[in-house]
Order: sequence, then structure tokens, then C-alpha cells
Amino acid sequence: MSFRSPFAAVSGLLAPFSFRLGSAAVAFGIFAVSAAGCGGCDDASVACDAQGRNCVICDGYGCHPADPTATGGTGGNGGESAGTAGTASTGTGTPVCDPAKTTCACDATTACRMGTQCLGGICVTGCDFTYECGAAKVCVDGQCTPGCDATNPCNAGFTCTAGACVLDPNNPECSTTVPCTVAGESCVGGLCTKTCTANTDCAAGEICNAGTGACVNDPSPTAACSDTVKCTGPGQECAADGYCHYPCTTVPECKLHDSRFVACDKGICKTAEEVEPECTIDNPCKAGKICISNKCQ
Repeated sequence: MSFRSPFAAVSGLLAPFSFRLGSAAVAFGIFAVSAAGCGGCDDASVACDAQGRNCVICDGYGCHPADPTATGGTGGNGGESAGTAGTASTGTGTPVCDPAKTTCACDATTACRMGTQCLGGICVTGCDFTYECGAAKVCVDGQCTPGCDATNPCNAGFTCTAGACVLDPNNPECSTTVPCTVAGESCVGGLCTKTCTANTDCAAGEICNAGTGACVNDPSPTAACSDTVKCTGPGQECAADGYCHYPCTTVPECKLHDSRFVACDKGICKTAEEVEPECTIDNPCKAGKICISNKCQ
């Protein structure tokens, strides 16, 4: 999985500093200052040079310029910014999302913290294969999505495409003329959902999209096994990737488990989609198509 460096835009500003991401305590080679020393930059993760200028604020996305003379707009001195889920002010009025509280929004110009990717407009851990998503889910463009078939239809606002429930823009669940009917729900992106400011505001299996302030299904894969959580499938073993696989030495062994297996690769039975995927997170489909179970649809 690829990761784009968040520091390129401020490389000249960061020359005097050394820092460690994801920590409230940031070590600086020149001068780490308190509120008085930085003339208003009183966040613990903000640092300036010896003259109290050239301030930067460091978070899980990297370091960004901070104006020590700014009042911080709606957020003030590192407080919650009004109307923005799980965010705080940098001192410039630009909200900085706190990934410890909510799921941060992103776009082509935003760097997600290490270990996550920008998928569907939010920073999440992505899937490469459907087996990473668990029962009744399918890997769609790096996101674990509810599966569907003739007996298991999709929820309102979605359509069944190649065995996966994808948003149906032509038949939204709600709109300006068709409001949501459940108390406490709002129409966001054509779907009725609960509003939120933190992941804890959402139901189990959901996360808070800081960009829209709405609860959405958690699209991240979850490891299925460990040293303490054993595999339940007959003959399966927990591999180093945290998922249950069928061990093998030959392809015929794999065929006995499931005819869809076509290879015994590094001691694990694999399907054609796993051996030669048409698309993955790092190899997306061409514009106009989506990657469903490693095939462009």
C-alpha cells in the first residue's frame, strides 16, 4: 500500500525541527516553546524557532504552518472547532482532524496517517481481497462493503452490482423532497444517517465521517484470527496476515476444500483473484469502473 509524504509542502519550514508523528510530545532540534514563548501557540504539539516565529503544528498527518498571531477562528487555542467533527484549530483557522476521536476526511491533496489510505473520502485501512472483510461482505475499491444476491437485497439507496451493494445515485434513500422519517436521522449523501462528532457517537460497526458529520459503515477489514482467536473452518489455520487460510502442498489438496482454488502459493490455497488480481488498492480500475473482488466492473 502506498503512502504519500505529508511533509513536502512545508519542507523548507521544517528544516530546523526534528519530530515524531502520532505523539503529543514532539522533540525539536532548536527550540520547543510554551504558550508565552510562542506568542499564542500554546498547543503542546506546536513549536516555533528561538525567536518565537515560524510556528508549526504537528499531528498524525504531518506538520503544518501555524500563525502565532492568529486567534484560531472558531476553535480557539486547540479547542473543538464549531461544526467540524473531531477537529481542532491550528491557530490559522484551518481545522485539524483528530484521528483518535473521529475518522478524518481526505482528498487528493490530503495525506492520511501511516497505515491508512484515502478511500471514499475518508482515511481508513483498506482491503485488497474479499476474504479480509469477513462474512457477507465484499472488497469494493479497497472498502469492505455488504454483499448481495437474489435472496439478500441491498438496503435503500444502494444497488446490487456484481455481488456488492454500491450507492445508487438514481434512487437515493432520501433527498430534499424525501426527508428521513426516523427521529434523529438526517439525509447525508442520499442516505438517512445519524449525525456525529466522534466515532463513539455511532453504532457498533459504524464510524463518524468527519467530513460530513455523519455515521457510516466501517469499511476497514478486521483480522479474523490470532494466537487466542482460532479459525473455525475445518482444516484452516491462522496465517501471519491475521486471516484463516487452508494450508497446502499441492493444488489438488486445495481443490478438495473449494473448487475455486487454483494455486498453492507459499503453502496457502489461493483463488485466481488472489493470484492474479485485475485490480487492487495500488492498481485501481480505469475511470468509470469499480474494483469488486479484484475484478473491474
